[in-house]
Amino acid sequence: MSRVGVSAVALALLLTLVASGAAGEEESAEGAAARFGLNLSGDAPTSIRAEQLEASQDASGRERVIFEGKVEVEQGPLRIFCDWLEATYSESGKGGPERLVARGRVRILEGGREARCTEAIFERVRNRAVCRSSTGPASLRRGDDVVEGEEIVFDLARSTVRVSGGAVVRVAPREEAER
Repeated sequence: MSRVGVSAVALALLLTLVASGAAGEEESAEGAAARFGLNLSGDAPTSIRAEQLEASQDASGRERVIFEGKVEVEQGPLRIFCDWLEATYSESGKGGPERLVARGRVRILEGGREARCTEAIFERVRNRAVCRSSTGPASLRRGDDVVEGEEIVFDLARSTVRVSGGAVVRVAPREEAER
């Protein structure tokens, strides 16, 4: 599988699409996560709803919960909709899920941003989110602007986004008053 990187110009456009804060400011991982709108924070409660669930615990004490059917995750302004979700919790079980894996028709909403893919992985400890698709491009939309690729990786700690697998950026023309 060929990996196509995002050029500096495309990355600048991508960051313009995704970021709601001022470019070039140094910020914490929490600030970067808030800008990208994909933060799994222990500060806000996480609510997960589904048609059914199955919970288990592995030998190390980690709790694993599988949700199936019309799954909805809510944490602050972040919403995730999918067909299947696995939530993995730390041994202590405190602070919400450490890792979420969403599959099926995955739709992620936060503010004016929407991501769509067939699999999304959120890792709170690594402060990273990956959105990939096997049935067409994964997409990230903000208004009429769209970024697509086979995989979109958000490194929230470093404030970077990597699009691979045929990266495409479509920026809608702006009104004269917005320029």
